[in-house]
Amino acid sequence: TSEYGNPSIKLETPKVLRRSTENGTSQLKGGLLNETQKFTYGSLLESFQITVITSTFKESIDINLDDRINTEVKTIETLGGKNVFITVDDYNGNDGLQGKRASGTFTAQNSKGESELLQYQIILFGNSHGYQEIILINKENDADAKEIMKRVVDSIELGKPL
Repeated sequence: TSEYGNPSIKLETPKVLRRSTENGTSQLKGGLLNETQKFTYGSLLESFQITVITSTFKESIDINLDDRINTEVKTIETLGGKNVFITVDDYNGNDGLQGKRASGTFTAQNSKGESELLQYQIILFGNSHGYQEIILINKENDADAKEIMKRVVDSIELGKPL
């Protein structure tokens, strides 16, 4: 179990996530974003990916989690995902955690150039000071990956902004 970002997300992953050098995928109108931190393991080419994004705001704002989900789905498409199927629902996790979850499937080319069916979950938590986001992608037919992703989701704990 490791802790990532500010506000922090604590979760169990198969390997420690690496801090990304890019500034995350987060964009907010009006320059209200204070800081974004992104951590990843794996890639779409490996057909297994875990991404954690945490962001804080310069001032108190109302964050629309549905807009964040749409942004992340567009990112999947930009990275080569096709035929994206999406279901959005409320997320109720451990210790009363509440947020939004988008899940579904899409196709993408693997490292051999073959089209492969992948499944994903995007889990978002937000408040007026920032948001926390977990993106999980794995091969749809990989039972081991599904079990790993379930353990990751079941282990999610949120911290407060520093």
